[in-house]
Amino acid sequence: MQIELPLGDQIDCWLLVREIARAEVPDLNPKAAGIECLVAKKPVAVDVAGVGPIEFVERKLTNDDRAYLARVLPRLPVLQIPYSDDVIEAFLREFRALPDRPSWDPVLLTESRYLQEQARIVEERWALSSQHLQVLQQWLDSGRIRAFRGSHVPVNELLVGTLIPRRDVLAYLDYCEIPHTGKKAGAASVEGEVKQDIDVCASKAETREAMAVPEPRRASESIRSANQVALGQPEVIKQEPIERLERQVPATPAGPLLDIKQVSERVNISVSMLHEKMKPTSKYYDPKFPPKIQLTERTVRYSQADVDAWIQACVSGASAAGDTRGREGAGAEQGVSKFPSPNNPGENNASSDCDLDGDDDRLRDSGLLTAEIVRLFSRKARGGNLAETFSNPPSGLKRRAQISSLKGRHAHWDPVEVALWLHENRTDAYPTRVLAEIFEYESLDQWRFVWAAEARKLERRRGAK
Repeated sequence: MQIELPLGDQIDCWLLVREIARAEVPDLNPKAAGIECLVAKKPVAVDVAGVGPIEFVERKLTNDDRAYLARVLPRLPVLQIPYSDDVIEAFLREFRALPDRPSWDPVLLTESRYLQEQARIVEERWALSSQHLQVLQQWLDSGRIRAFRGSHVPVNELLVGTLIPRRDVLAYLDYCEIPHTGKKAGAASVEGEVKQDIDVCASKAETREAMAVPEPRRASESIRSANQVALGQPEVIKQEPIERLERQVPATPAGPLLDIKQVSERVNISVSMLHEKMKPTSKYYDPKFPPKIQLTERTVRYSQADVDAWIQACVSGASAAGDTRGREGAGAEQGVSKFPSPNNPGENNASSDCDLDGDDDRLRDSGLLTAEIVRLFSRKARGGNLAETFSNPPSGLKRRAQISSLKGRHAHWDPVEVALWLHENRTDAYPTRVLAEIFEYESLDQWRFVWAAEARKLERRRGAK
């Protein structure tokens, strides 16, 4: 990545961040050939008995994936845009016939896909431009850079047309370790930049309507305002189709950001159940769950402050419920908190005499109680006392599958991890077929697809032996 700076003593802040984004996220080659024609990968669908094929979403190619493709491409049909559907089918057919093929298929660049990828590139550039503009604004607020408007009049806000001294720009680029040159004699106008993006998004909108592709995410109002000012339009006027693009980038919040796995560890709830809490159609839906922060098209984070506030609200609510039940008397149970302390994610505050003969809905979304685990898995067992296993679990089982720090009948377990442990340590009693029946016919909806993926891995390992 190397950017070309326009000549002159001052540089427009908007053109600067756009130049950085363009260098970081380059355009696709319209005459792509070979590995340039492979833009993503899609895991092979898993065919689960009684459920049907389970499709997976596309993923980005890793460096290892690209290295593998570069090695096998000479053995496959030549790719050179444009190519027909027959060429694509022949390429995939021969790729799937490779003896060392991975568990995914490459996604090829087609005409419609080209428009979608170009629109994605535009979206990522807007996101990156917004982030750099925010950092530059922070530098301006702290006095690390200066900014001018018109006839060298100092300003304290970075807008379209705001100029930054060249030496301050160079200092910022050096700080970010972005290589640069000063050979570019001129730069495109902001109006030209925005109109170009409008054309790209218009093409994507037409393709999306034809192919029923979901709507793109919405972006920040600050970027929208800047673009409309650049085009000489009032902010109240709605612009089509750039409206959808211009609101993609939410302002980056202050404080640490967490990915979904870190959130899971912090709140002591499985990732699959967190997704259930975010799904409006789920019975576990929680409208107060912290909102997603969309950094790029495929990158989502959560504010640690919001997560901690949500934990505290749940803990407070559970404690209040426990106090009320205590005042109502008659040996009522104390309120149970299934969340760790925000300051000590490893701590579990749960302490309850839960009834093993019935379901406890307060705790089901963080795993299953010992009695429920024993009931589900002992039904298919061919011997052995599972109740003893889970009342005094081996260290391997406890470390792997137990969710809470409670013991015996009060413990909570991840059924997928329980199934994997039983399969590895009691293979005769729990082959994959038996475990598949448990997840298929029992009340394990939120874990069923997770188990399907794990079962496929087990089958692959068995086939490799």
